[in-house]
Amino acid sequence: MVFKKLTRTGLTSAELGFQLLRAVLLLLLFSASGIAQDAASNTWWSQATQQALEQAGTNRQQLVTALQKAPLANRDELQFLIENAPLTDLQTLSADFLLENLTLADEAFVNAPWREKVPRDIFLNEILPYACVNETRDGWRQMMRKICAPLVADCKTPGEAACRLNEKVYQIVNVHYSTARKKADQSPSESMENGLASCTGLSILLIDACRSVGIPARFAGTPMWVDMRGNHSWVEVWDNGWHFVGAAEPDAQGLDHAWFEHDAAQAVADAPSHAIYAASFKKTGLNFPLDWAPEIKWISAVNVTARYTSKAAAVADDRVRVLVRVLDFSGRRVAAKVTVTDITKMAMCCDATSAGELADMNNQLAVEIPRNGLYKIRATHGDQTVERIFTTGTSSPEFLDLSLEKSIVGPALKPRDEAKLQKAITEFFTASAEKRASWKFSANLEKMLLKNEPAVRRVAWDAFKSAPIHGALKQDFEAKQVRFQNYLSPFTIKYVGDRPTNGWAFFIAMHGGGGTAKEVNDDQWKIMLSKYYYIP
Repeated sequence: MVFKKLTRTGLTSAELGFQLLRAVLLLLLFSASGIAQDAASNTWWSQATQQALEQAGTNRQQLVTALQKAPLANRDELQFLIENAPLTDLQTLSADFLLENLTLADEAFVNAPWREKVPRDIFLNEILPYACVNETRDGWRQMMRKICAPLVADCKTPGEAACRLNEKVYQIVNVHYSTARKKADQSPSESMENGLASCTGLSILLIDACRSVGIPARFAGTPMWVDMRGNHSWVEVWDNGWHFVGAAEPDAQGLDHAWFEHDAAQAVADAPSHAIYAASFKKTGLNFPLDWAPEIKWISAVNVTARYTSKAAAVADDRVRVLVRVLDFSGRRVAAKVTVTDITKMAMCCDATSAGELADMNNQLAVEIPRNGLYKIRATHGDQTVERIFTTGTSSPEFLDLSLEKSIVGPALKPRDEAKLQKAITEFFTASAEKRASWKFSANLEKMLLKNEPAVRRVAWDAFKSAPIHGALKQDFEAKQVRFQNYLSPFTIKYVGDRPTNGWAFFIAMHGGGGTAKEVNDDQWKIMLSKYYYIP
């Protein structure tokens, strides 16, 4: 019909050919426009999601496929994941991974008795996400749900369920704390394969266990305790507000009770190294400082320090906090019975158990006792016992290690004789240098030495180690600093891996500085601390 209409107008053959070509081009243009409109009908997502797709590189089609296949009711959830996903995830995650995570997260939440009490934004940020921090992206939901759902079937609140999982799940999957784990940021499957995990790996495992059954949970921690003992990670659980729990450290009192309460209460909100952070999948503009991977800046966080410092239980001015570890002859921590006695008042100050090898490295028995006192500490593990006389100064905390070394053969002193010996030797070491130069011990003590030299040497050695003549050095050591003439330099000690039978290899790394601001030097020094790690 087009040809007939054109011929009736009296056009030349050249003009007729041009019009035919124009008609064909218009037909193709309209066809292409229809195809584009059909494609656009599947492009339902937001501009923010579209911008995320532009960053996905060759993985873009996987994300588009996920968006096109997502059920209508779950579209906003998938958008949330894609819009907030780190760049590495946008460029690697498959459509199947995202859709499976979406389906299983929804199923778990729908079946949770507390679902009506959990706000939508909490679900999106603390149940729906497929990862906690920078761990390997595992498809953990189905596996963890199979393990965890029966454990919490009768629980009525997310807090109750989280405590149940913390108590039971590590035994079922056979994962325990150890510095010999392969890496800090292990995923659940990596921890299960290894059977060992750090506080970070244990926290990731508990968070994923919680999320698998619809419990809102997130990763929390500090890059460094204020006393420079190291970093620590734990878990926060939402139950009508946020509450903390130590991973693999169940407490009979429930949530908001852990060995690190005092340490967390000393945190400093505006000091990045000593603040407390909670990880957020949603972008916040604040980075979570990862002690194990300081170069990573794409984990979002919320500064939650104020919630911990508001519960501060300060040590009284007239008391000092002593942190005690008991080690066997190979240097491994043991759960020993520990007693502390005030020698002056002959009063028991402490009767407790030290943390063993399965406890976090920073978890040390804490004893609060009066300052400037004279004490005897005794640790018993099996048939081994170690005792020490020590004094407390003014710094807090103080650190005390007791080694259950192979005992020296020799009978024990009678309690009365040992008390006399302790008193005499303590008086000697507390006397001035002038008095010590002319000091004479009683003949009875000389006889005691001849009869039982090993026991006398032990008492004398303990008294020497706790003598006030070492006061200045002790204060510097506790403050982790060393002096030479007018120079003062900080130091820190890092134990890497489990202690070998013959002890650790010893390395000294010195950081130079100068010619710049103090805060720059301090920051570079802290970065240097992260350069040493365990390679099994």
